[in-house]
Amino acid sequence: MKIEDIKTIAMYGAGTIGGGFAAYFSLKGLNVNVFVRSEGSIERSKPKVQEAIDTYIKYGIIENGDDIWSRIKFTTDPAEAFTGVYFVQENGPENTEEKHKMVAVMEQYLPEDAIIASSSSGTPVTLIAAEAKHPERIIVGHPFNPAYLLPLIEICGGEKTSKA
Repeated sequence: MKIEDIKTIAMYGAGTIGGGFAAYFSLKGLNVNVFVRSEGSIERSKPKVQEAIDTYIKYGIIENGDDIWSRIKFTTDPAEAFTGVYFVQENGPENTEEKHKMVAVMEQYLPEDAIIASSSSGTPVTLIAAEAKHPERIIVGHPFNPAYLLPLIEICGGEKTSKA
């Protein structure tokens, strides 16, 4: 899969970083599946996306948020979020055990050559990928803040990350 062929991506988590990322990727024309663990998380996540949209409107980037919202789908079903998706931005807590659990969930559904980018700010990729079936596809993709306004991403690989 070529990166330019990707039309749908997924978010795992949509707090401050994930909600901002969801809005940004949708602004750029991508469909975004947002996976969260509960219906309550969906309700807590929507204002994070709206905050980014409101900023886009304030600065004249868009007139309204309808197009952005039309490309974002929230779900608590990992199969719906990750099946057939070739790029996931993981936005979970800075906890290695939690990251291992998140990778395990994603790997049940993602194609083998899908990329998992973690927004980790302190956990090395090698630790995040330690229990992964496909550690070669895991990277850190940590944003500058706010993720929806600053198009700067720190990208780091680990010991087993593929050069490709």
